[in-house]
Amino acid sequence: MIEIRLLRYFVVVAEKLHFARAAEELHLAPQPLSQAIRRLEDQLGVQLFLRTSRKVELTPAGQVFYTRTRSLLTQLEETIQLTQRVSRGGAGSMRVGYVPGATASILPQLIQICNAQYPDLRLHLKEMTALEQLNALENQQLDAGIIVGLTFPGPIQHLLLKQEPLVAVLPAGHPLAGQSLTPEMLQKESIIGYDPLHCPELVTFIDEVAPAGHRQKELRQVVMSEASALSLADAGLGIAIVTESQGKRASTARVSPILHTHTSYHLVWQDNGNPTVQGMLSLREHLHLPLH
Repeated sequence: MIEIRLLRYFVVVAEKLHFARAAEELHLAPQPLSQAIRRLEDQLGVQLFLRTSRKVELTPAGQVFYTRTRSLLTQLEETIQLTQRVSRGGAGSMRVGYVPGATASILPQLIQICNAQYPDLRLHLKEMTALEQLNALENQQLDAGIIVGLTFPGPIQHLLLKQEPLVAVLPAGHPLAGQSLTPEMLQKESIIGYDPLHCPELVTFIDEVAPAGHRQKELRQVVMSEASALSLADAGLGIAIVTESQGKRASTARVSPILHTHTSYHLVWQDNGNPTVQGMLSLREHLHLPLH
């Protein structure tokens, strides 16, 4: 078996065509380097260099061996680096779930940063509700997820990614349009409700805002996503409570901030031995997403 060390020595000598200069680069004395090349030639049974007192040249066999060996050492170095990146979580494959609201704020930037920092990491993305993601994590069908804050089961670990303000999207001409709102100002308004399986945190907020006779379960308009709530608000069918980034997508409706309110996006995962999760966790410092 030929030592990798001898191959590295050979490539340097082939590029320098001068044993003294090659030895200097390799931090060796010329004589041990010459002996190492002789040993390589003996193992191959091939003369790689023509040596005279005036110059050193590659033989035709040496030229072929140099071309292939340089390529081999390059591939070996790339393989070593890729293996190390996989071990650190910077390469490989990762299954990531996300709630629909993440597409308007955090998900695009997370993908962009991930591609820049870890070009060898392949993300397999799937839109899912928060509860679907938690179940998939427990069954090892996901490696990580992006959800809106919930109470997390014991095995689930989580990292706060962003807190985003809530806004009210009001039909055009509504008396409250253009004002900064408090939750109390919305108590007598017709609020569009949400399916608790798809938007649990917004359901909780609406339950807290609405009076007893006007709670989430009593609402006539109930949707499964913030995008659907925006459409109904644009059609004048009620007030949509959405995140600030979703509110920017409103067309004809007016958007008003709701003071002192926010929703929280978390990265969630359960230890399943996939090192890419640690790579994803390290991206938090690169995200330009203020924690409001």
